[in-house]
This record gives sequence, C-alpha cells and structure tokens, in this order.
Amino acid sequence: MKIYQWIVIGLISLNIIFAISDESTQIKSVTFIGNKNIKSKFLLNIINIQNKTFFTDQSFDRRVIKLDAISIKNYYLTNGYLDVAVVDSFRISENSADIYFRIMEGKQYFLKSINISGNYSLKDEEISSILNLRKNKPFNPVSIQINRNRLDDRYFEHSKLFTNIKIEPLVSDSVIINISIEEGPDILIDKIYIEGMNVDLDSNLVYRELLFSKKERYVKSKIDLSQRKLMEIGIFSMAAITPIKNTTNDSTVNLVIELREMNRREILSSGGYYPITVNEGVDQVIALAGDIAWKDRRVLNSVSSFQVKSSLAIPFEAGYQYPRFAFDMLLSNQWIFGFRIPSELKGFFQSFRNYNQDDGIYRYGFQLANILRLNDRSYIRAILRWELFDDNKRDNKNDIENRSFRLVARFDKSNNPIYPSKGYVLNTEMISVGGVLGGNRTYQKIDAGIQSYVTIRKRSVFASRIKYGMIFNWKDNYDIYESLLYDKFYLGGSSSLRAWDPLKFLTEIDPGTDLVGIADDRVIPKGMLTRLLVNFEIRFPIYGLFGGEVFIDGGQLTDRKSNISINDIEWGKGFGVTISSPFGPIRLDYSNHLNNKNINNGKLNLGLLYIF
Repeated sequence: MKIYQWIVIGLISLNIIFAISDESTQIKSVTFIGNKNIKSKFLLNIINIQNKTFFTDQSFDRRVIKLDAISIKNYYLTNGYLDVAVVDSFRISENSADIYFRIMEGKQYFLKSINISGNYSLKDEEISSILNLRKNKPFNPVSIQINRNRLDDRYFEHSKLFTNIKIEPLVSDSVIINISIEEGPDILIDKIYIEGMNVDLDSNLVYRELLFSKKERYVKSKIDLSQRKLMEIGIFSMAAITPIKNTTNDSTVNLVIELREMNRREILSSGGYYPITVNEGVDQVIALAGDIAWKDRRVLNSVSSFQVKSSLAIPFEAGYQYPRFAFDMLLSNQWIFGFRIPSELKGFFQSFRNYNQDDGIYRYGFQLANILRLNDRSYIRAILRWELFDDNKRDNKNDIENRSFRLVARFDKSNNPIYPSKGYVLNTEMISVGGVLGGNRTYQKIDAGIQSYVTIRKRSVFASRIKYGMIFNWKDNYDIYESLLYDKFYLGGSSSLRAWDPLKFLTEIDPGTDLVGIADDRVIPKGMLTRLLVNFEIRFPIYGLFGGEVFIDGGQLTDRKSNISINDIEWGKGFGVTISSPFGPIRLDYSNHLNNKNINNGKLNLGLLYIF
C-alpha cells in the first residue's frame, strides 16, 4: 500500500507545482453573443476552449480562439446558415481572460430540390445519400465537400475512372442543387508493370496476390485489397498501385505496381506497455515488456519468413509482479500448397510464476495458427496447440499436457485503439481442449464480449463492456490442476473488478492449512465455470495531460449458468486519475464495494491503458 500512497502524493505534488509555476494568462469565461437559434451549450461542445471549472483550466492562446471561431462558423454552415459571420474578441484582466464570440446568424436556408442528370450507373437516391443531401432539410454545403471523394470512389467501383461531376447550388429564398455528371466509358486494364522488384524474386509472387488481371474492368476495391495482400507478404515496406491513362485508348489504363523491399535480414527490438495473458481464465493484464528478435524475411530465397525472438515482461497486476521470460521460434508463410492460407508454425518456451506463488513454472510446446485479417485491427484466427507444463513442485515432471483447438475473432469498429471515443469492439474466443486431440483433459470453453464507446460531451466518453463466458464438460478431478493453470474463470483486480484484490472475487482456504490464524497468502482464488462481467465508465479531461474517470464494475461467478442473474451481480464503484503518455493512459483507480457499504475495503489499483 505504501507504493500507492507515494504515487498519490507524487501526483498531488505535481499538480500543485503546475498550479504554482503557471503564471500565464488563464481563460476565465467563454461567452456567445447573438446566437438565437443554436444554444450556447451546443457551441461549447465544438470548441477547444471551455469555461473555467474546478476540473478544467486553460491557458490563453490567440490561435486557438481563431480556430474556434472558424469551427463555430462551419457548424452554422452545416445547419444551413450560409450568411453567418463570427467575430472573436477577448478581455484580459489580472492574468485571466474573458472570451467573446459575437455571432451574426443570418437566414437559415433549406434544400428545396435536387436535380441530377447524366447518371446511369448510380441512382438519384444513392447519389443524394452519398452527398448527404436531404430535401426540405437545412442545406449543408460542408457535407458536399467532405463526401465528394466518396462519390468519386463509388464511380471507381463501377469502372468509371474519368467521371466528370459538377455540383452547382442555386441560392435564393431556398437552395436548388444541380448535379451534372459525365460518366465516361467503362475503364479496362490494358497492361500491368512492376517496378522496384528485386531481380532474384519471381514476379509470380506478386501476380498471385492480385485480384485483377489484364483486360478486366478497373474496380477500386480490388485494387485496394490487392495492395493490402502485397503488404501482408511481409517483404515489402511499400506496395502502391497507380492507374496511368493510356494515351492511345480513352477506355483503358495501365497499372504501375511500385514496390519497395525491406531488408532481408535484420535485428528487431521493441518495448512498451502490452496486454498479456497470464492465465486462461484471467482477463489480460498490462505489462512493461520488451523483446529482441532476429528475422529472415526470405528463407532459402522463398517468401517464408523465420524469426527467433526473446522477450521479457513484468505485469503490473498485484500478485503477478515477477518477470515472465519467453523464447519463440516462428516460421510463417502466406501460401500453403498453392492456396492462400496465412499460417504460422511456432515453437515456444516460457518461464514464469503464477499468482502469489514462489516456485517457477516452465511451459513449452508448438502451435500452428492461421489468420484471416479483415482490416488492421480485426481478424479471425484459428490455433492448434500442443503444450506441456513443468511445475517444480511436482515429483512427476511434464505430467500436465494440453492439446487444444481455438477460434479467436475480433471485430474492431472503434475510432482509436488506445483512446477510443466512439464505436464498438466485439471479441469471441472458443476453445476445445482434448477430445480427439488427446491430452490430460477434455472440455470446451466459450468467452464473448462487447465494448462500446460514446462521446457524451466534448472529449468526455461513456464506455461500457459486457463479457460472458462458460465452460462445458468440466470434471471435478480437473480441479487439481487449477493452482497451476487457472483455466476456470476468475475475477478481481485492475483488469476486471477493481474493488476486489486480484483474482479474489471468490476465495477458498488452501488445502492443508491450519484454520487457526490463517494468513492472507493461504486464502487462494476460487474459479468457477460461468462468469458475467459488466463495466461502465465515464472518462473526462481535467487539465493538460491529466484526466479523470468514474466507474461502476459488476460481476458474478457460478458453477451453474442458470444461476446467472442481474440481481445477484456484486458491484463496486470508484473513481480514478489518468495521465496521458505516448504509450497510452496511466491509471490510478480507487474503488470499494457498492453492495455492502459497511465493509471498509477501499482498493487502490495502478494500471496502464484503460481497463478496456
């Protein structure tokens, strides 16, 4: 607990230092004048400067005020106020500034009609939808500029590469939009040129990644996906496909594929804050990790890559703060027997300690993995794994053998992987252990969750998460492995329920312990076969790099899925302070039980990155 106390003292001291040393002019108030039709609270949400409050304090910056005046004008334009004018001014007195935005709103214009001519490939309704034009609604000229490229891309998808689009708004008492389109001919691919390719590489490895060929129609989605597939080979740092108009034929283009190859062999290293899996039934925790690897991207002049990597990770979760060493050898290729099946064959060795244990554990084995990438952060992954666990406390070494098949899917539709403010993320993992694969045990496990993010105010975010997991066909004699493997579901700690000690949402007494004067380290976590986890957070800025969060966590563990009930969820509440860093937010959370207010059980948790 002393380390947390020092952290809190340090944060308070920094805040005091900043407050004392900052003698610059601070913004005291923001006032809008003349805004009759749009309320001030809406305008506050679109500007960077804010009224001074207990939680917010901003330095005066003339450039920011000018940019905010432009933002206000654009907001009015999007609502049909085409004649709007915004004048900014300020008054400074005793190191504080009052900001004023004087707004001349003018008339609000509505879109009366949309006239489209020359379009054959796209319907009128689709064009209006792409440009976000709606009759009898406020005319929005900004959306036309923003969505113009989307309309061009839609025509590219129909092989109309040289379409000429003219958009003319006629403004009187209302607005009439005239859209004139010259689609031009369907464009075919004439020739394909490859530039920047090494002489010892076979050009077929490029051609087999292409989703188009000569004499076919130009389709933009096929071009974009082909570029991505070329990058996935793992030997190019750049793969650009550019259409060049054919001077001898207006209906054809030549495609130039420009490649830039990475170093064939090199030593790679990385470090930072990473989420790692410490046990199967425990939510991922954040660790300070670093690794070094040697990589050959073209083994025996093929496009198979081979990598040898060693890594060291130190989890920040209490009870796991012991270095975890890993050594991996990885062979990967995008093609197997003429089929494009991105695959990895990995041999691994790991040395670590389990939760609050003094003895080390060795884990080693092999796994074959295939991955289907949907985009940069979404994928479907299949894994076939064989592994052995060596516990130094056991007389019979290597007596714990796992053979499993896993299907992992992640669909990430959030706007930012580190500081999400809108969107959602879906996660699903299905595991089948043993059965026809063999091994010590046979059971099945499914774990699914959804995370969502909604901006509720300027830079304030409401985040929520629900996770539900079940284990099937578990036998009682499998429990003897739990002190080593932690395959059941557990709750508690900075990554799940912050009002409870790590993994100790449910506990039991270590077998063989004298019940008189039981020490805390003999009270061990107890896992269950079904888990429900619910988290709600509001994240908001405070000052500079400092932010805050208030949250409610809820969870339930049971061996019978029929017992899962909203009424039986145990809740914890709390608040936290965050500090933005290049690697993501650093969290200090304080929480306690919500169900039983008589229990004095406040917990401090230090975490890296948001809990989800």
